[in-house]
Amino acid sequence: MENAGGNAYGKATRLYTKHCKYSEQWNPWHPFRSALDIQLAQLFSQQTITWIDQHLSRGLDNFTIQSLQLADDLRNILSELDFGLSDDSWIVDASHIFGTLYYRDIFKHIQFLLAHLSFEAHLKFEPVHLANSEGHRIYSEMIMGDWWWNIEDQFPAGATIVTVMCASDKTHLTNFSDDQHAWLLHLTIGNNRKDICQIPKRCTWIFVRLIPCPTNGAKNIDEAWHSTLGTALSHLRHLVITGPGLNWDCPGGFQRQCYAHLAAWSGYYPYQVMVAQVSYGSCPMCESPKCAPMGHSTF
Repeated sequence: MENAGGNAYGKATRLYTKHCKYSEQWNPWHPFRSALDIQLAQLFSQQTITWIDQHLSRGLDNFTIQSLQLADDLRNILSELDFGLSDDSWIVDASHIFGTLYYRDIFKHIQFLLAHLSFEAHLKFEPVHLANSEGHRIYSEMIMGDWWWNIEDQFPAGATIVTVMCASDKTHLTNFSDDQHAWLLHLTIGNNRKDICQIPKRCTWIFVRLIPCPTNGAKNIDEAWHSTLGTALSHLRHLVITGPGLNWDCPGGFQRQCYAHLAAWSGYYPYQVMVAQVSYGSCPMCESPKCAPMGHSTF
């Protein structure tokens, strides 16, 4: 492989310096002030607003909690849990025909995942070849696939490819307003180990798009879905792979020349059909005959 990727270019200056343990702003309990405050907040989350206010006003916690004095303070603190990806990070677009689109700047979220200190031991920035004792290739992570090796040649030497993985689904909102549903989109990066991405508490998947589903029988549903998706993923569409890339921090304390690239899409078969824009019953991966048994013997 001539084009080795994942090189570091200087020290980190952005997200890493803000949240690293040697920074003046470092607080391992952010946005709370202590471990005790977090434990009390977990207790409060199961109570009513009135109960929380009475508990704090009477000093039943012996006035030990420092992070909040009212139930509203707890709500404000919880909105800051994601290190800057708070409620005000949402962009509202009312120009779509089927409803208001809510989405986030995906590059900010990719930077967040790439520089998150808790992922330092689990992030990989270049592809690898692994084999067992019999010499057979092992495929257990995205970095082990031939796809990553092949795509490295399309980018400048030393570039770090940030593989973007999306997952889409439809969720039920309410039965009181004509069975309202909404399309959701979540995002993560394939540089992280798969077992880490599978742990909900690690918060590796980030919610980045929401739009109401069209009513049953509506026309141009696929067109509307792709239109909102194009808006939410516009940064990926306009990134020039032959350009200088984006200087993003990694949790190791370095900057890397990064190129975000859409690598995988997770979803049920109807959403795979919608993404690929093929007829129902067709394979979204190849040109096999419609309704033929699906199966791919090559990788």
